[in-house]
Amino acid sequence: MASAHQLGYSSRNLICSYNGKELRYRNIAKEILAAREKYLFVRTFLEFNVLFLPILLAARIQGKFIFFDVPTPHTVAEREILRQQSPLHQRILRFLLLRATGPLSFLPANIVIQHAKESRWHSIGNKHKTRLLGHGIDLQTFRQYRTPSPWPARTLRLVGVANVSFWHGYDRVVRAIHDWVSTEPRPYFVSFTIIGRGRESDNLMRLVTHLNLTQFVFFTGQLEKPAILEHYCNSHLAVGSIGIHRKGLTMSAELKAREYCLAGIPFIASGDDPDFDPNPAFRLTVSLTDDIDDITKIFETFGQIRESINDSEIWEFAKRHLCAKHHLRTAGLPELP
Repeated sequence: MASAHQLGYSSRNLICSYNGKELRYRNIAKEILAAREKYLFVRTFLEFNVLFLPILLAARIQGKFIFFDVPTPHTVAEREILRQQSPLHQRILRFLLLRATGPLSFLPANIVIQHAKESRWHSIGNKHKTRLLGHGIDLQTFRQYRTPSPWPARTLRLVGVANVSFWHGYDRVVRAIHDWVSTEPRPYFVSFTIIGRGRESDNLMRLVTHLNLTQFVFFTGQLEKPAILEHYCNSHLAVGSIGIHRKGLTMSAELKAREYCLAGIPFIASGDDPDFDPNPAFRLTVSLTDDIDDITKIFETFGQIRESINDSEIWEFAKRHLCAKHHLRTAGLPELP
């Protein structure tokens, strides 16, 4: 929103939330048709997209320009639907509805914004209007706030902040730490602090207990921003999503990586990211597998890695490549005079 203002637009944000299990279809449809704005950014409704086809087509007839934002490729959303905890018949119905509507979902859009590559089926007839973009952020609301943690040190400290899920792959780091401490001698310890909670938290806690790593892996639960910033300052490396292959992705534009950049902390990631091409030295990539060898390799060579990273360059990279204003222009929103 702030970036749209910087481009010269007056803009507003409308969030039509779920009411229990019922999508507030009527409210959303009314707002789309009554909107005075020429440019509309509409986030995908997944399997409910078919309900909005006539509404969005009517908006096009009104002269509106529609950007259709797809934060997670529909082909990946299909897998996520099947993994959910809802009754099986509901999951199957939602999956079939999303699969059946396929590329029809994008028909009313002028521009489709994807943050990772879509499958051939969902891309039929839409490739010419698809823009592969990262997730832009508003740099003016942030500042470089991290004082780098000194190195060498007795402990290499890692931090991960997430709504902990299986695709974050934090279990890979836990198993790598177990491998590290099981092989002696080591020049330093490795610790991992996990901030946040999610569906995978309990499984991780059980794994840590089973591997007898409670003195090396810590769970803080949810924290406020000042406390998170303190952890960034006291850590040497952050951990991004290193299990995206588990939901069929080879590319991801995760917001957490952008926050790490704004904090000025190097981080571990896997796969490609549209905004990090070519891959900078501070984004340490590991394989799109469940292996831990490349993670322990980072532990072993961190001294050399640290010498090759300039923390101020991480923040400068964010300013040059992660600005949402740049992303909006790339998507096709013109800058007003």
